Amino acid sequence: MVTAVLSFSSEDSDVCDSPSMDSGGGVSPCTGPQVTEARGCSLIGSGLRPVTVPSFSPKELCGAWIESFCAVGSSFIRWLSSRAEGCSEVTGSDMERVASINECLTKYMRENMPDVTHYYDVWHVAKGFIRSIEKVSKECPEVKPWLKSISNHMYWCAASSHGQSPDVIVAKWQSLGNHIQNKHSNHGPLFPACLHDDPGTQTKPKKWLKPSTKGCEKVVDMINKTRVLRDVRKLSPGQQTSNVEAFHSLIIRFAPKSVHFSFLGMLTRLCLAAMHYNENAGRKQAKNRDGELVFIIRYPKFKNGGYTLQAKKVHPTFGQISCL
Repeated sequence: MVTAVLSFSSEDSDVCDSPSMDSGGGVSPCTGPQVTEARGCSLIGSGLRPVTVPSFSPKELCGAWIESFCAVGSSFIRWLSSRAEGCSEVTGSDMERVASINECLTKYMRENMPDVTHYYDVWHVAKGFIRSIEKVSKECPEVKPWLKSISNHMYWCAASSHGQSPDVIVAKWQSLGNHIQNKHSNHGPLFPACLHDDPGTQTKPKKWLKPSTKGCEKVVDMINKTRVLRDVRKLSPGQQTSNVEAFHSLIIRFAPKSVHFSFLGMLTRLCLAAMHYNENAGRKQAKNRDGELVFIIRYPKFKNGGYTLQAKKVHPTFGQISCL
């Protein structure tokens, strides 16, 4: 546990003219540190090296606080590193990193970290590809019923290829071009035929796209684009970035973007958010009185009226408070 005590002097008001927004006696996100010759300011942390800021003129105040806060941040990082010394590390070719599509990051990983397997998050790849298909569906309405199936096929290509070669993922993906034309065999040596049941047994079959039509040709061309195939090769078969995005969403509850916080205030709120996330990351699925698992239906904005079935988790706990 790391605690920090910050003393302020309120005799000088040159730093911030607006009143304090914190009525609970804490550090206000608006009111900056008021340093005078009589008091000065000190920050004391458990396990941290004390940092003392002497008196400054108004012109030097900003630079002095930046140096002080950077020293505190460096001490906190060293403390985290010391706590993680006992954790096992994965090195060599076993290291894996999952991220969203970013050209700069991809180039950096390729040139500076060749031993690390770089995967793409499936949701980000599917979202960008479906947007392109939606533009085609405006010109060719017969393509619109296939939007959800195309997205599901991309997820299936990644999830069903754990431990397999990226070429297999690409072969599964390219078989979609034949599938939408009602061709379910002779796809290629790596993935010769579809694995689904007879399409005639489906309760609500879609209309197959007719070969050589405008909509069919455009969809097939987009499926076989070099850039799309390159992204499909890097689809993550296991871990995704959804947990990281959930943590980022939780941070907003502790540190709203509409409020300005000092460095120390932001650092403290980030630590609290991390503790709360670790406390509730592994929550189990809720059950009703009969012992049956409970699910909920959500309507995300990005689905444009579509729904998503999610497992309802038990209520969060706050056991991390006892550690403060």
